[in-house]
Amino acid sequence: MGGSIAREARSMLEEAGLGDALHCYPEQLSGGMRQRVALVRAFAFRPALLLMDEPFQSLDAATRRSMHDLLLKLWGKDRPTVLLATHDQEEATMLGSRIVLLAGTPARIESDLKAKAQCLRNETYGIRAGAITTIVRWANRSPDGGRR
Repeated sequence: MGGSIAREARSMLEEAGLGDALHCYPEQLSGGMRQRVALVRAFAFRPALLLMDEPFQSLDAATRRSMHDLLLKLWGKDRPTVLLATHDQEEATMLGSRIVLLAGTPARIESDLKAKAQCLRNETYGIRAGAITTIVRWANRSPDGGRR
């Protein structure tokens, strides 16, 4: 059984573009590479529920887009429920099949929406059902961008 787990982990790391870095120590990896390892590690144990709190906030735009693609690719295998918190409206609509908007202090649910991009994402990644919920926290702003 240990061999099959190792093969699966190696396969996931290769999908993440880390095949050449399998024998590197963490300090030898770039920040983006470390983020990909963390994402692979999160999915490696095939969780039923994955909680992600702004996992891509510190990444540049290009790396962020590639991490979104990797997240959807890894998620598409077993489709666990993912609860992803973000302040990025574009990220929420790109990744989420359901978007919950929080506003105010203390936070309250302002809107609970089904993502419009879900159908396109499902076609692109061959996903039959959505299970990624994104939570967007509007810091003193309404969803239309106005100050509260």
